[in-house]
Amino acid sequence: MTSLWENREVPMRRVDREIMWGNTKKSGIHTTHPKHFGENFRGTDWHWYDVNDCWCFADEWLGKPVKVDVYGAGDEAKFVLNGKSLGRKPIEKLMASMDIPYEPGILEGVVYKDGAKISRSTLVTPKEAVVLELVPEEESFVADGKDLSYVRVTLKDADGNRLTQDEREMQVETDGVGTFLAVGSGNPCTEDQITDTKCHLYRGTAIVILKSKEAGETKITVKADGVAAGSCVVEAK
Repeated sequence: MTSLWENREVPMRRVDREIMWGNTKKSGIHTTHPKHFGENFRGTDWHWYDVNDCWCFADEWLGKPVKVDVYGAGDEAKFVLNGKSLGRKPIEKLMASMDIPYEPGILEGVVYKDGAKISRSTLVTPKEAVVLELVPEEESFVADGKDLSYVRVTLKDADGNRLTQDEREMQVETDGVGTFLAVGSGNPCTEDQITDTKCHLYRGTAIVILKSKEAGETKITVKADGVAAGSCVVEAK
C-alpha cells in the first residue's frame, strides 16, 4: 500500500526525532506559550517543557516575549520574523533558542553548518478557519474486519495553514461499507469519548478510525460550526 502521507510535510515531532538520530538535514521550530515565559521547568530526564509548532496567540500577548526553539544538525541558527533577521544563536545539543516578542506573521528558523545554509523551518500565523481537510493515511485497507483505516482531520485557513489553537467540536458521518470505530484528538486532558462520533479538535487536528468486513468504498464526512465540511473516500479491498 502507498501512504498518502509520504509526500506531505513531515510532522514536526518526527523531524525532531530524525534530527536527533542524524537521519535528516531538515530542521524544526517550536514555541512555548507566552503565559509560561520565565517559568523554571522542573522535571526528570524523561520530561520536556511544553512546546508546539505554533505562532498564533491571542491579542493580549502581542509584544510579549515568547521562547522560540530551533532544532537542527548545524552549528548556528538564524531567527527571522516577517522577513527581518533577529540575529543568530549557536546550536548546542541540536537546539538554539531566542526570546522573541510576539508579532503575527511568519516566523522562520534557518540552520547553518560551516557557514552554509542547510535547512529552513517556518511557522505561520493562520487566518480565519474556512475548511476541514480530510486525508487518509493509506489509499486502501484490508476488508477483514481487523485492518484499520486512519483519516487525519485538519482545520485550515484559505491558505492551507492549520489552526493550531482551535479546539472546536466536530461531528463524524460515514456512508458505505466501513464501520466507524473511533475518533480522537490526542488531547491529554479531554472528556471526549473515542467511540462517540463527536470530538473536539486539539491544536486544529484529530484522527478518525474505520474498519470493514466488506470490500467497497466508504465516504467520511466531518462537520463543524463556522467552516465548510470536509470529506474523503477510503476503499476496503
